[in-house]
Amino acid sequence: MVRDLIDPILARREQQRRQLLDISSDANLTFREAAEAFIRAQEPHWRNGKHVQQWRNTLITYACPVIGDVRVRGIDTAMIVRILQPCMGFRSTFRDWVAECTEYPDSLAEEALAHVIVSQTVAAYRRRDQLEHRRLMTEDWGRYCGNEQEKTASTASAVPQAFAA
Repeated sequence: MVRDLIDPILARREQQRRQLLDISSDANLTFREAAEAFIRAQEPHWRNGKHVQQWRNTLITYACPVIGDVRVRGIDTAMIVRILQPCMGFRSTFRDWVAECTEYPDSLAEEALAHVIVSQTVAAYRRRDQLEHRRLMTEDWGRYCGNEQEKTASTASAVPQAFAA
């Protein structure tokens, strides 16, 4: 390719674009069929089989119950919103849980959500101590999500409020 003055990256992108167009051009293709064709086409490019399984499981769980048997051309915005709805409330649910069900400081929740701390000085001090507190909070969140709410508050009170600054 290089000898022929063809950019291999652009050539690969063009090939992928053509594959996608071939998939979507079939008017009778359902979302389930299109998704499976997409996964098969991408499978050689993913680093391991786990990615393939993650894609399939996510689509089976969230998309296929809503649009699995719908023709690709018939999918509309409202359907996509229905699929994404369970995923869109994560941040809000987490923040509500921290505020209403635990004694963890708000600042710790913000850090766990990867919000940037504007002050570099504050960030430097927090870096040292907050990792262990974030680990505890994440474990509690996992138990909460797994319906083990009675265990959730067990370590929440162990977080000193001094780190909330």
